[in-house]
Amino acid sequence: MLRRLNIYSRHSFAEPQAEEAGCSNKRPCPSRLMTPTARRTSSGQPTGRKEAVRRNPRSMEKLMERLNSVRVPILRWGKASSTSDRYPSPASWRDGRWTATHRNREQKHYNGFSYNAIVRNRREYATPYAAFERFGADGTARPVGHYDMTQPELGIRYAYKEKFYQTRNLRIPITFDAWIVNARHVMAKKDFLGSDYDYHRTEVGLQKRFWFSAFGYLDVIAKGGKVWNKVPWPLLLLPNANLTYTIQKESYTNMNALEFINDEYASWDITYYMNGNLLNRIPLIRKLQWREVFCFRGLWGHLTDKNNPMKHPTEGLYRFPAGTHAMGRTPYMEASVGIENIFKFLRVDYVWRMSYRDLPGIQRRGVRMTMSLSF
Repeated sequence: MLRRLNIYSRHSFAEPQAEEAGCSNKRPCPSRLMTPTARRTSSGQPTGRKEAVRRNPRSMEKLMERLNSVRVPILRWGKASSTSDRYPSPASWRDGRWTATHRNREQKHYNGFSYNAIVRNRREYATPYAAFERFGADGTARPVGHYDMTQPELGIRYAYKEKFYQTRNLRIPITFDAWIVNARHVMAKKDFLGSDYDYHRTEVGLQKRFWFSAFGYLDVIAKGGKVWNKVPWPLLLLPNANLTYTIQKESYTNMNALEFINDEYASWDITYYMNGNLLNRIPLIRKLQWREVFCFRGLWGHLTDKNNPMKHPTEGLYRFPAGTHAMGRTPYMEASVGIENIFKFLRVDYVWRMSYRDLPGIQRRGVRMTMSLSF
């Protein structure tokens, strides 16, 4: 049986009842601050009335609605929670490339399932660094200023036996060893609400943490996806290249932006936190309480001929930007070795590239860092 638990302050409990009794906020009605079972007669005996909240489910629901309407921190444990954007988000501008609005609806259940629906309307502009040159029927590429897309998106997530804290608007996981499965599908219809192309993209993901007792734990993230239609390269699958000096999950440190473009991919991100099992064996280093981190991530991608303008410059495709390559059968791979808990908050990784090392203008190795409190 599911119960609902609210943790609130006395002020948050008194405020809704004070409104019902017509009492002012400055002087709340004392009789309304007590539950029915707490009221007593002048002789000190209980009034004999049953507790209305416990006996009447509707009274319980009304009370919970009033409590949840008060804007104070509340923890909820109930059947389901949902969030939605009532109004479209304002237009966004990023490096002069695109503007977008969207509406979002998300529903979360306590059995581990959650699903959401998003409708995005966006216009992406060309830039001097990423020009849009569209091939015509005669095979000639002509510049294009922008393209428009309206994309409904459906997503589903299942976390097996996941435990979390439920606040008013957020769900905060407290266990990370649950099997998490994600799936989403993005679609668009040409000439429907201004879309310039037919578009279908499907992606699935799997995430799990494995514990090794005193030997640390292993985080594994695996994903795969496919674009089913013939579309220009901005709508294909672009790997997440990390162009900063910070450590970011599911991103590639030594990969250039737009270095690879695919319409099919499979990726993995494996990180092993060893909890100091090596460094703690060194007499002087063990006093620093440093901990080792090992990471191995990679990407396998494929570009079909229908979306490859270098092989078939058919009508509707865009010319690839300079420095873009199609991946072969070898996946892109990189590995890193790092130390965390430096001064109790700093982590530093040394990353090196393991494949496609002969391409011009690439970075074969690098140092990245991040700051986070660890205990």
